[in-house]
Amino acid sequence: MAQSEVLYRELLGRAPVMVSRGGFTLLDARTAKLVERYGLTIPAFFHGEDHVRDTVARTLVPPALSEEFSTVRRAVSGSVERLRADLAAFDATLGASANKSLAKITYQLSKMERKTARETLKRDQRAGADARYMSDLIFPDKHLQERYYSILPFLARHGVSDLMDTLYEHLRLECPDHQVLVV
Repeated sequence: MAQSEVLYRELLGRAPVMVSRGGFTLLDARTAKLVERYGLTIPAFFHGEDHVRDTVARTLVPPALSEEFSTVRRAVSGSVERLRADLAAFDATLGASANKSLAKITYQLSKMERKTARETLKRDQRAGADARYMSDLIFPDKHLQERYYSILPFLARHGVSDLMDTLYEHLRLECPDHQVLVV
């Protein structure tokens, strides 16, 4: 818009008033409930369906098992930290080696935790389908919903007057921030 101002002034003698268009992501009631159930945020969908699936899977892991992973991670970290201090007093290079080893152990624990979550997701195929459904609606083919879908499917599903009334009600010209609406 800043670049076109010169053309407008030359052709029309004035630049028109520019107003940002409103940006919306529309959620149906089912998707809103699923997002809440799995503790997701809209930005989480921008990392792709695999990230959403992993997040959903982590919520399905039994709490006792998640706590056990945390306990093991804390215990290993504390033990290696004490060992590192003793090794560093003996030889500085061994202390640095202990830091690398801790990073590798932590990585392997995280890898086991992700595998556990994925296995849980495999056992609960419905949650996998939920993750796919939400991703396809909110961030289809890694595009913003408003750039991928036209408004026509939403109008067909929710009715012209209901959907348009909801959009007009939430449109804020003074604040062009992207909004998430449940319709």
